[in-house]
Amino acid sequence: TVGTCIEGGSCLLQCTYVAKQDACNSEHFCSLVRERDTVGTGSSYFPWRAKTRGRCVPKRGAQATKAAWAALVKSASEDARKVREEKCVLGCKKEWQRSAQNVQLAMGLKGQLESIVASEQSLRMLPAGMPKVAEAIVEEAESLSEEVASNLGAAFDEKRRNKRSALRKALSDKGCKNLEDGSMQALITAASRPDDAAASSRFAAYVESCPWFRELQEATDTQRLESLSEEIEEVDRAIGSTDARVLREKEDNVPSDESALSS
Repeated sequence: TVGTCIEGGSCLLQCTYVAKQDACNSEHFCSLVRERDTVGTGSSYFPWRAKTRGRCVPKRGAQATKAAWAALVKSASEDARKVREEKCVLGCKKEWQRSAQNVQLAMGLKGQLESIVASEQSLRMLPAGMPKVAEAIVEEAESLSEEVASNLGAAFDEKRRNKRSALRKALSDKGCKNLEDGSMQALITAASRPDDAAASSRFAAYVESCPWFRELQEATDTQRLESLSEEIEEVDRAIGSTDARVLREKEDNVPSDESALSS
């Protein structure tokens, strides 16, 4: 069973099927299996009536887990880099969500494995090859989190500073006209590290200059930000209150102040 493989150390994640997305909660650490659901369909007599349902199972063993971790790091890094290079917010919503979710998972795995890595006895109890995988995750997760937060935050700040940006107007409408650089980076860092008092304090410093952030701060305290994608959705909803359709179509085509002056 899944519980047995997690307890035995041959897999790292409880995999669940997300029906709304027709996918697993992690594309890297889980495999999606299609099964025929024969219950209550009469399919025991009429097989063609059987419905297909999804089931997610964890990837097991050191080789598969190492590959899964490498794929997660690569995906999160590339998505965040794309957001920064293209300087997009709503236009890169999928990349924002995916990189944020992967960072959430990475930091969660780090917290799960830290005590194991700190104990020689615990490491010896893991299946062959898994100790090195666990050590790599603990060592690399935080730098990945910082890289992703930095790139997403830089893209957000670039759009916010552009006087012609729809994002700047949307933030102004939310009472966040005087928001300083680093706010989104602080938010993402705090969200991925709910138990880090210093990260929460850094984010709290931006709340006074942005009433909207107070709502996000309350979510941090009460919900522990179990999913970073929910924060990105909140960003989307808040900005979209001005005119979601126009923002999505025009935001990433707005020239920067520098390019506008040079033209």
